[in-house]
Amino acid sequence: MRDSEFEKLEAMRKGVMENLRSRKKSPRRHLLLSYWGEIKSLKQDGTGFLLISRYLMRAHHLKVSPSYLAKIWKQLEE
Repeated sequence: MRDSEFEKLEAMRKGVMENLRSRKKSPRRHLLLSYWGEIKSLKQDGTGFLLISRYLMRAHHLKVSPSYLAKIWKQLEE
């Protein structure tokens, strides 16, 4: 590979990384927080994150993994 090709690839990689760094926060988190009252109520009733994830998909068409729910729960409630 020529030096000029390598420099172009390097510049492209840097540009992609800069775009990733400057992205706004996830809109999914914002949607999830709009249903936080329901999530909190379900969790307090003893429902696990897997069932809450399924509930959100069926009731609100919001696809969220149980691990993401657990992560957000830990950030907000603990």
